[in-house]
Amino acid sequence: MHFDVLITVVLIHTIGFLLVISSFGKIRHYNTFHENLINAFKVPAPFGQALTILLITVELMLAVLLFLGKPQLIILSLHFSTLLFTLFTLIITQKLLSHQKVVCNCFGVNKENLTFLDVVRNVIIIAFCLISSTNYSSEEISLVGYIISSFMMINLILILLNFKSLTKILLYSGK
Repeated sequence: MHFDVLITVVLIHTIGFLLVISSFGKIRHYNTFHENLINAFKVPAPFGQALTILLITVELMLAVLLFLGKPQLIILSLHFSTLLFTLFTLIITQKLLSHQKVVCNCFGVNKENLTFLDVVRNVIIIAFCLISSTNYSSEEISLVGYIISSFMMINLILILLNFKSLTKILLYSGK
């Protein structure tokens, strides 16, 4: 087992679980997510319901494709995940640059306004997608490799989901 294969597996599974967490958060708080699309992101009301369902479905489908393990589907899912996260990041950046206060509900209900730390988190996720799609290999990893990658993936997910809070703690801990 090569280290780059292990890291790629960690990144792919991290992206997959982030998509699952995100989609289940949106399903769990469906009405809040739907209202947020209409109010904060100015989606016309007639399209709000369809877009809500479409986003949740696309996130779930991409996650499933990442976990199926077929090389062509994994690469395709990574490319679409890159596109999806890039689109989200561009929209969020545009809102922030125009000084609009936006609550995202990216991974479930969140009452905090988006900041540029959310953009940084998304850029990291986009980098994970690009690194994974570039370095993907269908080489198998051992059981020990899967155990190690699971621990690494859990840590990455926790860091990404709590990125804003962790950054604030690190920046202000010395003051």
